[in-house]
Amino acid sequence: MKKIFLSLSIIGILMGLNSCDKDMSNPNASVLNSLTISAPTSGTVLSLNPNLYNSAAMTVKWSSANFGYSASVTYLLQIVKASDSFDSPQVIPLGTFSEYSNLIHESAITTTVLNGKLNATLADVGSVSAFKMRVIAKPSTQLDSSANGLFSYSQEVTFSSNVYDPIDEVPKLYVYGNFGAASAFSDWDINLTGTSNSPLIYSKSKNSVYEGFIYMNVASPQFKFANPSSTDLNIKGVNAPFTATTISGISATSALGSVFGTVQTSTDVATGNVITPPSSPATATGSGTYFVKVDWAQNQYILVKRVIAIKGPTTSNTAKYLTYETNPTSPYYRMYVGTNINLSAGQGYIQLKDNSSALDDKVERLGIDNTSNTLVPNVKNKLKFSGGSNFNVTSPGLYTVVLDLRNSAIYNLRIIPN
Repeated sequence: MKKIFLSLSIIGILMGLNSCDKDMSNPNASVLNSLTISAPTSGTVLSLNPNLYNSAAMTVKWSSANFGYSASVTYLLQIVKASDSFDSPQVIPLGTFSEYSNLIHESAITTTVLNGKLNATLADVGSVSAFKMRVIAKPSTQLDSSANGLFSYSQEVTFSSNVYDPIDEVPKLYVYGNFGAASAFSDWDINLTGTSNSPLIYSKSKNSVYEGFIYMNVASPQFKFANPSSTDLNIKGVNAPFTATTISGISATSALGSVFGTVQTSTDVATGNVITPPSSPATATGSGTYFVKVDWAQNQYILVKRVIAIKGPTTSNTAKYLTYETNPTSPYYRMYVGTNINLSAGQGYIQLKDNSSALDDKVERLGIDNTSNTLVPNVKNKLKFSGGSNFNVTSPGLYTVVLDLRNSAIYNLRIIPN
């Protein structure tokens, strides 16, 4: 008898679950219509701009579902590559609505959310790819995994879009200029579209403090900072320049604690309020690499000149200097390169120095940022200023050394066997 009661209890539970899946407590529950996406339309081409990552990339508009009764309905947007099925889609929640009549809903999808979902499809970063989407609706109390549940689907809408690396969303400032003389390396510019060819410095902590390395190949470099929005270039030029004595002997990684120069809003795109390196000492100005740090909110900046080398026991403690690549056809364009460098087994680091003292005296160093501290050949080994360790070279030999300092959020070092 107990077995009979137990069996009846199990059957009752299963029937209850099934009725919850289908909302059978309401005898009118059924899928009475198909959804329709009215925007975007098939064939839409999107252009995602990482500089405007919080802006809307697209607005989805769709008609309401009808399950035969007044219901709270949850809508989801599903996205896949155009060549894939919807078996494992990327999902963006669109909201939950109390449906009581035929309604048109809409939801704006931000650039960062959409780009994240497109990245998750394994589409090629840096390229335009083809995708498709659809909207799916279900009663809000119904589980997504309900095999026997109520689901209403829209038509499939095709679209194409570029996909960018999410690291490009790190806030950035353009360091544009070289107004001091004609430059064979770069004709820096600035615009509202995010396509400027000027070097960039980044705020990896997203705290309004930007830093990075820029290279100038003119004898008297002049520049400004710009933080473009969709409507304003947001240019700042010099207010009060620093003097030579305020830079001497100061570490670029900690110098922001003092004021070395101030900036102010500038309406002149070019020559007014230009920032220039100090004229003295001679090693602090002219062509070469500069470390720049800007507190945008406090209107402060520092600028120090540096030379860059790989050094340590792996180079017999001899600094092997790296050359900045200015050829736009090179795969290492705007990176620092050393060729035929003999690395022995042992530790090393990237040396930064001010070139005003003995060549073997470092000012700062870049260390490796991984758990093994091993400098792995042919991969981008992440580096950082503070807290990074000396890296270990475990496979001695001749290497091409490539240092990428274009983005302070992802400084990295590669050693490529010759």
